[in-house]
Amino acid sequence: MPFFPQEDYQCGPAALATVLGWSGVEVTPDVLTPQLYIPEKKGSLQAEMLVAPARHGRLAAELPKTPAALLDELAAGHPVVVLQNLSLPTQPVWHYAVLVGVNPQTNDVTLRSGRIRERVMDWSTFMATWQRAGNWAMVVLPPGQVPASATATAYIQGALALERAKHPGEAEAAFAAGQARWPDEVLLPFGLANARYARKDLAGAEQALRIALQVNPDAMPVLNNLAQVLTEQGCAALAIPYAERALALAGERAAQVQTTLDQARAAASAGASCRRETGATSS
Repeated sequence: MPFFPQEDYQCGPAALATVLGWSGVEVTPDVLTPQLYIPEKKGSLQAEMLVAPARHGRLAAELPKTPAALLDELAAGHPVVVLQNLSLPTQPVWHYAVLVGVNPQTNDVTLRSGRIRERVMDWSTFMATWQRAGNWAMVVLPPGQVPASATATAYIQGALALERAKHPGEAEAAFAAGQARWPDEVLLPFGLANARYARKDLAGAEQALRIALQVNPDAMPVLNNLAQVLTEQGCAALAIPYAERALALAGERAAQVQTTLDQARAAASAGASCRRETGATSS
């Protein structure tokens, strides 16, 4: 675990640089400060802490607000960024630290905190400071690793952040790992398809979209994207039924789906075909 002694009001960048360094990204708090620090707040907000790792190709996920979540992540070998209130609820002193260990024999925790590399704090004091800050915590992981305790919703937000940050390879790894963990979440194979499409892997995108349809056969965006991917592969006749089903479910997005259907029909009329349509291979 790296350590960055905190400068004034720099606990957010220091904590994030610590866990990014653990995950394999070499970055200093000075690099992160412009992305995180809000002068009028004299600190960093949780939303910025969750978004910034994606810019560096890492997945961030907020954890459930329970002590068990902290322990589960530590047991999995994941350091945890925690927010503490080191003062009274009415006069808060907000502070980010990195939880790196718990010792059940001595009933204390070890933190990378402030200017102290290994700050030891008894469990009850730590819990009081953490609870006064709303029990907020997060982990930062290399794509392909899944938090031990995070919900599917929190994980998907982290994977989508990678996609928005234009890291398609990392997003693909994150969505694939999430799909294995939560096979009933349609957004995970859908996101996997988008990541593969961004890399121009049309066959891989089609495969992921078909998995998404198995999870939710009436997911309009999945139907529409599958029709588009099939058309781009030259399989326009196969695309038309999916586009028609998507149009029936489109509602306010009918114009977008109509465009997909028109393109598929035009390609089919122009004679576009694929081996699956002609029977050369099975579909």
